[in-house]
Amino acid sequence: MIQMEKDLYPLVEDYLMRNKSCYKEYVGNELFMGSDRQMRADVFGISQDNGEKIIYLLEGKLRLKGRGNFSKVLCEAIPLLEFADFVYIFGISSEEDFKSVNKKYYDICKLLGIGILLFDEDGDMIEILMPDKNVVEKFDKKEMIFRIFTKNIDKSPISMLILQATYEFIKLKDDGNCAQFIEIYNSLFVEKDYKKRLKETLSKDYSLNEIGMRKAFQKDFGESDLVNIRRMNRAVDDYICITENGRKIVSEAILLD
Repeated sequence: MIQMEKDLYPLVEDYLMRNKSCYKEYVGNELFMGSDRQMRADVFGISQDNGEKIIYLLEGKLRLKGRGNFSKVLCEAIPLLEFADFVYIFGISSEEDFKSVNKKYYDICKLLGIGILLFDEDGDMIEILMPDKNVVEKFDKKEMIFRIFTKNIDKSPISMLILQATYEFIKLKDDGNCAQFIEIYNSLFVEKDYKKRLKETLSKDYSLNEIGMRKAFQKDFGESDLVNIRRMNRAVDDYICITENGRKIVSEAILLD
């Protein structure tokens, strides 16, 4: 029985995975954005299309009906256009002719390229308006990828970023199970502004230079069965080798360009 807006979230998340090929580990809800965390998407997801990361952000209300709810959720969805390839609004509607009854707001969504997902009282859904693909500035997209990746990491976000980036770097190179830390670091921050965007996503003030991140990784994973570390003269030149156990906890590749 759908009683609250949040009851719709699992249904929308399932839609993203089934219909938009979003990765399970990168689908979730209540994603905050901006340095002041004032902006939020109710549901989010990431997929890929020919190597391009595709970000979905969705904003909902329990019911979509005219000025009271439809207009409000539309105002909340518009800022998301800056950060996502595709933006949707969603909610329940029992109106037989939704487009005509809500023509003003439906037309605004169509003009802006915002999609609409409608649910009935039983939770069955139909996509009555497909969204247009937005042009997202690459640094905004990278910030969203960092935010989504780190969202549910309560401890050691820096170390988990390095572990994931190591896996992705090795996968891209298709050359064994090891890579030098400095190469992984440079691939993660191939653009200078990527580091600034990552900093904005983190709840604490972590050191994001090479030595700081290498120390954080050593602290968390130096004695772990997830990696083997081959020492070199400089710690930043050490080779990180992912073990079989390490490969079990990494996610789909989204961090590296």
